[in-house]
Amino acid sequence: MKTQAKDDRRRAVRHPLSPAAAPRSDLAAGVRAIVRGRDFISQYAVYDLAVGGARLVGPELPEHVLVEVTLASPHGAPVRVLGRVAHARESEAGVAFLHQQAETEDAIQAMLLRALERRAAPAEPASEHVTT
Repeated sequence: MKTQAKDDRRRAVRHPLSPAAAPRSDLAAGVRAIVRGRDFISQYAVYDLAVGGARLVGPELPEHVLVEVTLASPHGAPVRVLGRVAHARESEAGVAFLHQQAETEDAIQAMLLRALERRAAPAEPASEHVTT
């Protein structure tokens, strides 16, 4: 059964949130992760996000450790989830989420939806100042 859950996470649609993948760079700055381990706490940019995990960029993380990840966006409540660092290389790491509750998955999906809606929204036009 554990293999099935891992397979489901690997099939989950990942949504790139990096500036290179998004037409508006404010999307990458909007979703952040605070990662807590046994003896550390650090903040990361979220570059890909899915219900099964995330690709984080920031301080180096040790591989295979259990961590608590708090996903934060300026447009909604933070989401806290347990995870395991699946792979890490220099300033980039993949964290597999270990959540078991549908509410956590729903909260991550809602965060993704808000981020994608912000990305799809047209940029606000610059205000024009007319002098007469």
